[in-house]
Amino acid sequence: MSGPHPAPGPAAAVPPECAAGHHLAGARVVTDENGVQHARCRRCGCDLTRLPTLRRWYRSGWLGGS
Repeated sequence: MSGPHPAPGPAAAVPPECAAGHHLAGARVVTDENGVQHARCRRCGCDLTRLPTLRRWYRSGWLGGS
């Protein structure tokens, strides 16, 4: 059994670029059967999704609201 988790420090803060919606996809990009690409942001680690017709990454998953 472990004790309580420590409070997140400054390293857990969201970078200003990510807070403004400018995420940077990591090198590992997975494309599903529909052509939708999935990756993680290099800066903040959130889940990202990009549709085949768009050139912009969007937040997805629990924090992205979808």
